[in-house]
Amino acid sequence: MGGKRGCRGEKSRDTGLDALRLLCMLMLAAYHFINFYGRQYVNFADNGIKALIIQNFLWGGGRMICNVFFFISAWHLCEKDFKVERLFKMWASVLLYSAAAGVYSYARYGGFLFLVRHLFPLETGQVWYVSAYIAVLIVSPLLNILLQEKNLNRTRRIAAGLFVIQCVVPTFYPRAGIRFSTCGWFCLAYLIIGIIKKERIRINRRVCLLMFLSGWISCIGFYNGYDYLIKNERIMALFTELGFYRNVYFADLASLPCFFSALGLFLMFRDLNLPGGGILAYISAASVDVYIVSSLEGYTGGLAWVELSGLAVPDRIYKYYICICLGIVIGVVLGNIRERVYNSVMNTLKIRNIFRKIDERINRKTVEDRFRINHGGLK
Repeated sequence: MGGKRGCRGEKSRDTGLDALRLLCMLMLAAYHFINFYGRQYVNFADNGIKALIIQNFLWGGGRMICNVFFFISAWHLCEKDFKVERLFKMWASVLLYSAAAGVYSYARYGGFLFLVRHLFPLETGQVWYVSAYIAVLIVSPLLNILLQEKNLNRTRRIAAGLFVIQCVVPTFYPRAGIRFSTCGWFCLAYLIIGIIKKERIRINRRVCLLMFLSGWISCIGFYNGYDYLIKNERIMALFTELGFYRNVYFADLASLPCFFSALGLFLMFRDLNLPGGGILAYISAASVDVYIVSSLEGYTGGLAWVELSGLAVPDRIYKYYICICLGIVIGVVLGNIRERVYNSVMNTLKIRNIFRKIDERINRKTVEDRFRINHGGLK
């Protein structure tokens, strides 16, 4: 499954990207576990070097991996036809978990408004990443038109200009520049990944590793050094004026450190020929479920980590890792069960045939519009 592939008709599965999903799931679970349930593990004063290890290699990747997940999706989507079922399936997956969380919390705590919010998870942003991802799916036909061969030169210039405005300038002057929404940044990232794929850009894995480490160390170094190493009042005043704060590179997905660490990691794993493709595919297929289960909040705190765990806050490192691995296992099992039930329902009710007909009309209309544009029918 390694080696070079054509841009179209990729039939074999990329086991490298499946392995990358697994790595990201580990960092994702760690990030949400610490946020909800074990913040003492990133307290250097209490735990010393142990805190730094967990913080830098696990929790620190919790935001960056949102870029990685999206890069993987964009890589697979940038040359595919639009499918209504993709939107429906993602919406149904979020609704399933969100509604279950709302019903559980209502039955246990009587939170009626909490239940209502969780019955409309996309509108109320219960899982922000999925909401942004679905928004990009909706506009993906337009983005794919921009990535057509005849438009590629113009698209490269547009993407380069937006990259400077959205990524470069705010990295050094966070208060400056035009701030995009997360959806806007993901659209730009979609174009960047599409250009890399269209142009068949290959970067040596050592260079990719350097990209990853430079971005990662920048994020981690700034986070660790902001409070403990920067003691000069003038420097702190300058940072405040520029708009820097401790989490600036973790919080802003479009910052250069966050972008390069994610892109370097993605390119390192792309097209890797790894063993265990079957188990990797099984696990990675549930990455969305792990994301949703890890990030959904219950009525009193993190749904997975607080309300349903029934555990005291772990007081040993090994308990911490057990909780993270357990969260991933539960998400993978639930995800594969959901996938089988979903496919069974879709086939039994023949809903998939309805979606297929809708897709044919949409994609036929898109082809007709492209033909008219190419022949001057549309201005």
